[in-house]
Amino acid sequence: MSNTLIETIFDHAYNQNHKIALYDQSGGMSYGELKYCVNDLSAELIHIKSAIANGVGIVHSRSKNVAISVLTALHIGTAYTFISAEIELEGIL
Repeated sequence: MSNTLIETIFDHAYNQNHKIALYDQSGGMSYGELKYCVNDLSAELIHIKSAIANGVGIVHSRSKNVAISVLTALHIGTAYTFISAEIELEGIL
């Protein structure tokens, strides 16, 4: 039985817990930290429930948060779309 992408990433994270997974202008993030952030955000979105049914928007910027957001959407099994960080969010909501 083959793993999903998110299961493969989390398996790798479990085995490489302290190695750096991501870098951005604020520094590095380990696989363990990445897994923690994805699980934490997943729990929040599952609690909201409408995020799973309707999908989520991910504000596109060059940061670790984009990777966390995409992995979270994959983890909870919802659709996602990228939103430019340069537009006013009030017009979307």
